[in-house]
Amino acid sequence: MIGLGTFLMSDNPKEMVKKAILEYGYRHIDTAKIYANEEQIGEAIAECIAAGVPREELYITTKLWHDDYHDVEAAAKESLRKLKLDYMDLYLVHWVRPCMNWDSENWEITSPPHHVVWSKMEALVDAGLTKSIGVSNCVMPMLADLIAGCRIKPAVNQIEVHPYFQQKQVNMFHSKWGIYVQCYASIGSGHWQTRPNEFMDINPLTDPIITEIATAKGKTPAQVILAWHLQRNTIPLVKTTKAERLGENMGAVDVELTAEDVAKIESMEKGARLYNPKFLDQRYDWNYFPYYD
Repeated sequence: MIGLGTFLMSDNPKEMVKKAILEYGYRHIDTAKIYANEEQIGEAIAECIAAGVPREELYITTKLWHDDYHDVEAAAKESLRKLKLDYMDLYLVHWVRPCMNWDSENWEITSPPHHVVWSKMEALVDAGLTKSIGVSNCVMPMLADLIAGCRIKPAVNQIEVHPYFQQKQVNMFHSKWGIYVQCYASIGSGHWQTRPNEFMDINPLTDPIITEIATAKGKTPAQVILAWHLQRNTIPLVKTTKAERLGENMGAVDVELTAEDVAKIESMEKGARLYNPKFLDQRYDWNYFPYYD
């Protein structure tokens, strides 16, 4: 299932989401508290349901931000209020990491341990506030520790994956544990400029391997990349500020890649992680964490 991501989507995410659902058949919509658009997404969903789209056909995801670790239930209910929903289909812990007081002498950890946060996430499932729970940007040792003590296993880990950063071994770990990989930056996130300098100008959509496959099949580069994700049994999220791209992206479900095509795409691996907290600004003290080091 191809999902529609709403991070920095556009100046009018409500209309974009409505168009995606009503005109192009999208059913999986991904948002988050920190995206500051849950209310607009909720209005779009309500209008789509009023237009005849059954609620049970929709798969709505939002995320728990760090400042809500102490009261997970209240945060979930607030997101539901904004989304105008009785339940979420998937609720993720957004960027699994502790909160810190960097001004204290010994760098005090101010958030509960993640197994405590996770038990509160499990309680949301018990209460019917969400159908399933998961994580995002959760590194493998932390995910293994979470699985070892959980009652309800994460359904999803939402992580960066694209042809220049394929995370092949990480994907294998998730498959062994029965956890789906949901991929953001799935076609390369060419708009994202807060990235390491060595990867500043790369773009999978213009890579000769992708464009040659696309030309041979009479498809677009984005469709080829999304088809590659689907054939790996991962869940790509797409994001666009252009309505005409909504239909193009959904066309990926009709693209079939040969073993030769897949091998060529696999050769594109560059280890190009584009989203790394240490390159972000200081709004959320990201730079202090050697998150992926």
